[in-house]
Amino acid sequence: MTDLLKQQAFEAVDRKLRPVSIAEIGGFRPPAEPRTSWFGGKFVLPPAESWPVSKNGLMIPLLQVAVEELPYKPPQFEGIAMVQVFVDAKELPLNLPAKNGEGWQLIVRTDSSGLEPRATPPEAALLRPFPIRWSRAENDAPSWDEAWDDRQHEKFMRRPSAGDAYSRKYQSHPFTKIGGWPAWIQSAVEPGGKHFVLQIASAEKPRWMVGDNGNLYVFEVEGEWLLQWDCY
Repeated sequence: MTDLLKQQAFEAVDRKLRPVSIAEIGGFRPPAEPRTSWFGGKFVLPPAESWPVSKNGLMIPLLQVAVEELPYKPPQFEGIAMVQVFVDAKELPLNLPAKNGEGWQLIVRTDSSGLEPRATPPEAALLRPFPIRWSRAENDAPSWDEAWDDRQHEKFMRRPSAGDAYSRKYQSHPFTKIGGWPAWIQSAVEPGGKHFVLQIASAEKPRWMVGDNGNLYVFEVEGEWLLQWDCY
């Protein structure tokens, strides 16, 4: 592999790096303010709003994002105060990508001032709730599958050592995060990184597992929220 081939290929990838807000789940005292980011519960809802339900009953409160806390806010979150993600209590969607409401639900709230703490119903309290802190990184990278738009760098890609060189230089953060690129475990699938918004990773503290240490991926395509997931 010539230095020029490698340099040209990596310069193309460098132009694709994205900023990202990465979640730190627990390990610190919960804030007194309830309208903050949480994993696994402690959600806030309008007083008169019913708890989300899917075909298997009351849904698990998975991720609550207070958008003002994010050090990096993706354009899809402009004008939004809070995002909440719920999932079916018994199974993840199998018909993928799953539309919002098909075994999962993403709720967007433009104003959080009227939201009040709501205890998770016992049937849905399957996770341990933890508060979230966010940190920013600038270098979230696409997976190998999504790094190349065309065959311009095919000579580099065909080299036996190319994949190892790529993985040493670039990382798609595998944690729960807002923005950046999906940290695919299997190969990239539709709708792909172009439309990616957030990732919810398996996490030990809340006892949340997607298959075998997998991830949920949420996308926004022409105003519609879609879900994908994969695992080992």
